[in-house]
Amino acid sequence: MRAKLQRALKYPRAADRNDVRDVPWVRFTVSATGAVSGVSVAKSSGSSLLDQAVIEAVHRASPFPPIPDSAGKSSLKFLIPLQFSKSR
Repeated sequence: MRAKLQRALKYPRAADRNDVRDVPWVRFTVSATGAVSGVSVAKSSGSSLLDQAVIEAVHRASPFPPIPDSAGKSSLKFLIPLQFSKSR
């Protein structure tokens, strides 16, 4: 899950010009089919540019793998910090 999100994460050019660095936390729900809902910033980076970028990354990374029937859940909630790297 985290690896897929990190691959979808794009560091905003404007944030790079201002050397903005912090780790926003994103929260979202994945349904049994792998669809995403309820995407929001749980802990702000202090930069609206980075906060918006993590929301966009979740949408780009979706859909996620379906939840196995054996999990016995119709959805799973996630709370994940996403670290931007300079090369993004």
